[in-house]
Formats: sequence, C-alpha cells, structure tokens
Amino acid sequence: MRPGQPFFAYNLLFYRAFGLFNLWLSLLATLVGGFYPDLWLVEQAKRRGRLILKELPVYLDFITLMIEGGLNLTSALQVAVDKGPLGPLRNEFGIMIRDLRAGTSKMDIFRRFGERVPLPEVRSLVSALIQSEERGGDLGPVLRAQAEQRREERFLRAEKLALEAPVKLLAPLVVFIFPITFLMLAFVIYMKFLQEGGF
Repeated sequence: MRPGQPFFAYNLLFYRAFGLFNLWLSLLATLVGGFYPDLWLVEQAKRRGRLILKELPVYLDFITLMIEGGLNLTSALQVAVDKGPLGPLRNEFGIMIRDLRAGTSKMDIFRRFGERVPLPEVRSLVSALIQSEERGGDLGPVLRAQAEQRREERFLRAEKLALEAPVKLLAPLVVFIFPITFLMLAFVIYMKFLQEGGF
C-alpha cells in the first residue's frame, strides 16, 4: 500500500457509509465554495460603505468644531478619532493621521482616502477638500457644508427605504397571507354549503 491510500480508503468508506458520496453534492459544494467567498466579500464591502456613510456626518461635525476652535487638521482628526464612534471611518481617519504625521502632503492624503473609500459621497468630500487646499481657504466652512449635505443625503436615503418598504411587503402578503385568507373563506363557504345539503 502506498502512504496516501489508507487515508483515501477511510474517507471513501466514511462517505459511502453515510451516503454523502454524491456527484451532485460534490458539484454543489464546489460551486458554493467557489462563489461564496466573492459574494461574502462584496457584501462586506457594501456593509462597510453603509457604515462609513452613516458615520461621516458625525465625524465631519467633530472635525469642523475642532478646526473652527483653532486646531490644525492633524489635531482635529486625532480628536475626532478619539471621541468618535468605532467603525471603518475611524480606521480611515487613523490612516490619514498617520500619513499626515509622516509628512505626506494633504492633497495626496485626501486622494488616497478617496481611492480607499470608493463612494460618491466621499469623492465629493475629497474634491471639496482638495479645492479648498489648492485655493488656500479655510477648511471649516467647507467641512460644515459637507456635513450638512451628507446629513441631508442620509435623511433622503432613509426616506427612500421607508417608501420602498410597502412594496417589499407586498410579495410576502400575496404569497403567504392572501392564500390562507382565501382558504379560510372557502372552508366557511364549503361548510355552509354542506349544512344546507349542497352535495
């Protein structure tokens, strides 16, 4: 016997004994094992994007308050990271702080942030920050306007989801509740028909 044969024989015996040795099951497991990691990764990216959009107005408010209070961008980001909620945006701002302390230019840091977080809202924020930095303007009003805009967008997204809820509830209503209701009505009519000597 070769060294790998007993292991293979035991596995084959186990699969045959429990009825799990099935070509279709193997193909299904291969397909699920091949596609599930990609689906999981896409879902995690969407979840991360939703969390970032949810936290963005809060962090922008923190940073705006600190900058208007007289702190520079690095210190304002540090305070926001220290006081802000946990999440992926906090990690991104931590990376920005690290890059600022390493001496990277602000415009490069903003561009990298926009590349790491590929959301339209973040791209809008990054372009506004880059324009403000190029013109040498104050970041406070820009950040305040961006925070207000992100808050309004969040409200509109919530409103849109609330308007979509009745449409999403229609399918379970038609599939599960209406048939039961019709069966109950049909049963009552059938019983009344039998009591009156129908058949």
